[in-house]
Amino acid sequence: MDKETLKIINREIGKQELSITQISELLDFDRTLLTKFLNGNRIPNIEVLLKLLNYLFPETHAAYGILKRITPYLKSLQSLKIMLEMARLNRDEKTVSAAANILSNASLQKDKEWADCYLLWQEFRSGNLDKDKYLDSILTISLQSDEMKAFRFIALAHFHYAYSDHKSLANEYIEKAKLIIDTLQPGLIKNSYLARYYGYKSQIALSKSVKPDDTSLQYFYKSNEYAISELMVGVNYYNLGLIYQHHDHQLAIKYIKKTLSILKIYTQYDSSLKFFIDYIEELIPRISILANDFDGIKEKDLTSTKNKLIYNIKMGNETKARELLKGFTDEEKENDFIMYCQGILESSIPILMKCLSRNIEVSQIYETPLPVRALLQLGIDHSIIDAMINAKYGDIKYYVSS
Repeated sequence: MDKETLKIINREIGKQELSITQISELLDFDRTLLTKFLNGNRIPNIEVLLKLLNYLFPETHAAYGILKRITPYLKSLQSLKIMLEMARLNRDEKTVSAAANILSNASLQKDKEWADCYLLWQEFRSGNLDKDKYLDSILTISLQSDEMKAFRFIALAHFHYAYSDHKSLANEYIEKAKLIIDTLQPGLIKNSYLARYYGYKSQIALSKSVKPDDTSLQYFYKSNEYAISELMVGVNYYNLGLIYQHHDHQLAIKYIKKTLSILKIYTQYDSSLKFFIDYIEELIPRISILANDFDGIKEKDLTSTKNKLIYNIKMGNETKARELLKGFTDEEKENDFIMYCQGILESSIPILMKCLSRNIEVSQIYETPLPVRALLQLGIDHSIIDAMINAKYGDIKYYVSS
């Protein structure tokens, strides 16, 4: 391990009021092993090491920062596998590559295949592998370890949830993953895979709900309970915020702001998260405007034309709103939110029906309260809306008042 990392760790040890012996007893960390580690003579496995790092660096991202510095010196294959998963969750491509490169030289295929699977995922996420090739590779890659067989099903669940028209397959694959996950040895890998299982179950449940119910909320809490990455917790909060935005806007903003604070930390590993941050910073004031909560919101502070459009509609400035609407191209007007704004500005049932149909078709039922409320106010009977939604999802509980 490099001397600078050792200095950082020993400096934090020196700040503690407890002695080395007391720290080892508190953390159930072998005293001899701890001393060897602090002297740079031995690196414990990650599951043990995290006890110490989480104690010294209470913020998860700080502990991870130390772990990634240690990665090139890891000898334990299990520790390298855990680093692959943690780096993947944190969108840290450099550390994924570093751990994968070491694992690719393992003597057994059941260890080498971890590198193959995680690098395959990374190639797809970075845009270097198209959807069809990625799907074919995930389906056909030969795997020996139970962990990577579970990884395959998790990857397939993600693919069909995010990129496929066959979203029902997402649930089938994630349940296949769960059967394998249940057989894995306890530890960080199993916990992370369980977090991903419950995370997808929550998203699948929420995609068919107009607001959170007990089932989807339990999945959400379970996912956060098992999560080994702050970034995954942030994504969970974001998904929950999206669902609450049309029902309890203050709670929605609270959740989404938690996501925002976490994302800003992890841009150091993935600069593309900046686009997500920009979107969220645009979304937060829009949620308040849609809820007719204008406290602290002024048009001059709104940087998004979409937000200026809905602000002027809500404030009754129709002339200004129409001017803003003209500034969008025909292609931009196909955006669901702009379509909704145009529909309420023009009191157009056809445009709002198109907006609602689009939400239903792409499984964004949580977005439907906007066009539904506008349609109800224009006199459309709730039974018509129920029929449209149930034709896609079956007989589900759905009610939005005008």
